[in-house]
Amino acid sequence: MESMTGFDVGTCPWLAFTDEFVQRVNAAVPFFESGQLAFHCVDPSHRLVQGIGFFQQAGNRMQGKQLELESEKRKREMAAAEAARTQGGGHGR
Repeated sequence: MESMTGFDVGTCPWLAFTDEFVQRVNAAVPFFESGQLAFHCVDPSHRLVQGIGFFQQAGNRMQGKQLELESEKRKREMAAAEAARTQGGGHGR
């Protein structure tokens, strides 16, 4: 989990979703992302806004890590295909 998010959660990450505050953050995120948090929560607390920021930061890190892993996989596949082509003496197409 830490390699994907940059945070050591120290416990089962799914357990966090049972926490009431985490549930409030999850419910507020779509409204925040669409610029309509005030419609969801008239006066959002600083803590809620920080929670949304933390949630987004972890999500962005995970997305970045996923893209990195996919890029590395494509590079390995391309290198393997190139090696097979050069070893086999093929002409590519």
